[in-house]
Amino acid sequence: MQIENYDNNQIAELLRDAKSVGIIASRLNQPDTFCAASGLYLMLKNTFEDKEIKLIYKGDIPTECSNLINSEDVHANVDERDLVVTVNYKGTSASKVQYSTEDGVFQFRLGPVPKYFDLGNIQSVLSGFDFDVVVTIGIPDLEVTGSLYSSLKHELSSAKIVNIDNTGLNKRFGSVNVIDTQASSLSTLVFNLAAEWKLKPTAKSAKMLLVGVSSTSID
Repeated sequence: MQIENYDNNQIAELLRDAKSVGIIASRLNQPDTFCAASGLYLMLKNTFEDKEIKLIYKGDIPTECSNLINSEDVHANVDERDLVVTVNYKGTSASKVQYSTEDGVFQFRLGPVPKYFDLGNIQSVLSGFDFDVVVTIGIPDLEVTGSLYSSLKHELSSAKIVNIDNTGLNKRFGSVNVIDTQASSLSTLVFNLAAEWKLKPTAKSAKMLLVGVSSTSID
């Protein structure tokens, strides 16, 4: 369902209730787009310390922003996942764990466990980019992101998408569409939205948004 007349309280509630939030930045209109996405990322991290927040951007970090965010915080490779193995050993006397790695094989030993230990207590999942909410910044159409969209198509289909843009070319693909063609920059738009959503700014988020605003200013 698309909500053209978006409600800031509703978006704030989406962000507040989500366990994990992804922010995807377009490679268009740099450095403004990256600054807007990064500024939002830093504010969300500062506001919701218990949530998983990831910034996704397949491009080089603009030079003007390189000292305001750690490169490790920017995810460019969305094709890889983490393998998470969970073992429920409740009711056993297991107290020792040993592991080894050799020739690309990881093995761990947990014991002691009963002779007829239920192997159904062992579960494995692939984890990495499973989001409750995804915020897109400056993306007029998801398909223009190419391989990124292909890699995240499944994850995006199950997430609520908050689509933020300032161009009339936007396809309104989000669950909520925040399209303000009067906004002079995406950084300005994010700054105003963050105040409505009661996000907590940091010195670096403020500087990041200022860089974005300045990049679109006409002397």
